Amino acid sequence: MYLIYGESFRLIDDEIKKIIRNEKNIVSLDLSIVTLEDVLTEATYVSMFEEKKILVVKNANFFGTGKETEENIERLLQYMENPVSLTTIIFTTYEKID
Repeated sequence: MYLIYGESFRLIDDEIKKIIRNEKNIVSLDLSIVTLEDVLTEATYVSMFEEKKILVVKNANFFGTGKETEENIERLLQYMENPVSLTTIIFTTYEKID
């Protein structure tokens, strides 16, 4: 699991490319459109055709000033304690991190 903070889209994108390398099963999600619950649900699904899966989660503003429900934060903490080993989550945000 990664958290990338930056003020430059290009620098964030460069860091994502370093992590992704040649992986093929990449899912991009935007927290301004989907919920954290949707992200965690996707993270727990195991792909039938690819072994590894990378979730790129944009606008993860709840690490800074953004709001998220206590229930979803608790689910994230539970997931972090026992993550799916074949899933990598990359959270990105442009806002400062608390």
